Amino acid sequence: MKIRRIDIYRVEIPLTVEYGMSGGRVWRSLDATIVGVTTESGIIGWGESCPWGPNYLPGHAGGVRASLDEMAPGLIGLQANEMDKLNQAMDQLLAGHGYAKHAIDMACWDAFGKSVNLPLSVLLGGIYQETLPCVASVSTNDAQKVVENVREDREKSGYSIFSCKITGDLSKDFQVVKAVMEQAEPHESYIFDANMGLNLPDALCCAEFLSRYNVVFEQPGKTYEEFHAVRKRTRVPLMMDEIFTGMETMWRIISDKTCELINLKIAKVGGLSRARLIRDICVAHGMPMSIQCCGGSEITRAAIIHLAQSTRPQYVHSIWDCAELNGIKVVRDAGEVEEGVLRPSGLPGLGVAPDMAMLGPPVASYL
Repeated sequence: MKIRRIDIYRVEIPLTVEYGMSGGRVWRSLDATIVGVTTESGIIGWGESCPWGPNYLPGHAGGVRASLDEMAPGLIGLQANEMDKLNQAMDQLLAGHGYAKHAIDMACWDAFGKSVNLPLSVLLGGIYQETLPCVASVSTNDAQKVVENVREDREKSGYSIFSCKITGDLSKDFQVVKAVMEQAEPHESYIFDANMGLNLPDALCCAEFLSRYNVVFEQPGKTYEEFHAVRKRTRVPLMMDEIFTGMETMWRIISDKTCELINLKIAKVGGLSRARLIRDICVAHGMPMSIQCCGGSEITRAAIIHLAQSTRPQYVHSIWDCAELNGIKVVRDAGEVEEGVLRPSGLPGLGVAPDMAMLGPPVASYL
């Protein structure tokens, strides 16, 4: 299982909508880096890193490829199935930049699964469920349009979990919340996500308004201290997302009882290996998760599915189909959300492989 070759591909992924978040941030396309790790036996494992633009979280697509250029030569000859040793080697080659290491880690997990003819969900803990509840991500807009988008997601794909964006303009946001909740069906769940876009007074005001409804308030402020202040002064359930960066944040949450749920984004914590550890700690402390990633193609979606499938169902609040808004398919015949759920392929490793015509020639290769 020694690594013989690493190939790097760049894919521009157009979005089917202009996707907006708080602070007036809008994205129209994503820049994905796809990694192929070839072992001496000829197995190819696939991984991906796709930051949601350069102004969502620290890290950007150019940084992924620069980081891989720094690390990849030093990984040739290492065992692709020795995950802890592999991650230690990456840490010795490059400090930080977990969002780039994530692509290598995912590709090596894929190669490992293929080598033993098992899906990753088995290797990550075992298969707990065959169908996984998906959350529909609803972009910023006026109240009428948001309601229309929720209804479209419900009727077209059967979604029953919705994450609606908070813009930071509270007068507009409260109209959206009111309109959305008036049309909500009894079995549905709603998250209202501020994406760090509120100052503390507005976060507290928004939390007070949301506490009228049976909803979750996601990532109200920019810092842990602001988040903790909201937790101490409101009763609405809180989900932590962007400021959750890994084990350091996990220990603080456990100590402070800062939130009721976390949004576990695989790339943000450094890859599947580290996400699995955090997942297990969350389960041990009774904390449900929305298991997601920062963006990407059906390759990243497969990694999300496997981590969620190997998690006890009562701790999986939802997963996100990160390819739901993509204008192209990197993987042929990839499954779609049906009746609000995704199903794994059941094939070894990630269970998906890219369409090489979509990838084109590699932008870098390491031997």
